[in-house]
Amino acid sequence: EAQGIHRMGFDWMDKMEALAKTRECEVQGFWAKKIDLTVPFMLNFSPDGKLQRVVVRKLGCEKLETLVGGAILQLAQAGEYRPTGQNQMGWYRSEYNFILQ
Repeated sequence: EAQGIHRMGFDWMDKMEALAKTRECEVQGFWAKKIDLTVPFMLNFSPDGKLQRVVVRKLGCEKLETLVGGAILQLAQAGEYRPTGQNQMGWYRSEYNFILQ
């Protein structure tokens, strides 16, 4: 369950902006002058609530996928996403919207 209390640090957006400006990644919503990218992801928690795995939708650019995964991992480790106990498999599914104009 998302808590809504933690935010991604500016360092992550700085890294994403720098990558966008290189134009290495041709991904819809990820441009040199504007980022408006919504990325679905899944988190896997162990039965005792510890984060086990972060899965980010393939975007077609490994560098961008790594950055997005790192940002989601940071949020999860800070407690933004927590298991509710309603899902026996321990998976949490959501999406994150990265916007920079």
